[in-house]
Amino acid sequence: MDHLTRFRELLLPVFSLDSIEEIQPEASLVADLGADSLDFVEIVYMVEKEFSVKLSTKTIYLEGRELRTDEMFLEGVLDPGKVEGLREMLPRYADKIRPGMGRAELFGLVTVKDLAEVVRQRIAAKP
Repeated sequence: MDHLTRFRELLLPVFSLDSIEEIQPEASLVADLGADSLDFVEIVYMVEKEFSVKLSTKTIYLEGRELRTDEMFLEGVLDPGKVEGLREMLPRYADKIRPGMGRAELFGLVTVKDLAEVVRQRIAAKP
């Protein structure tokens, strides 16, 4: 079983779903699946338990990249000076990244596939 399929299976109880088909790879954890901050804490815990991989709730995971939120936000909104760099780094999300967006909006972009890819990378990097 590949890492994405296993990751989707792990998410079933978090969202009280019965079928892996209800958790599509491109689904937004927030907008499509309804994740809230407690769900993210549960996901981080489950990833650590299942894969022995640590994730942070203060990091946004997009396109297999880890973005520390404390380095991108000023007074709760995306630093205008970081917008262009983020758009270049995350071309799939370029049209959605804008000055003034809040943390919750940026977290809202994270998909099942994004988070699963970071988990895969972390597993691959283990000695």
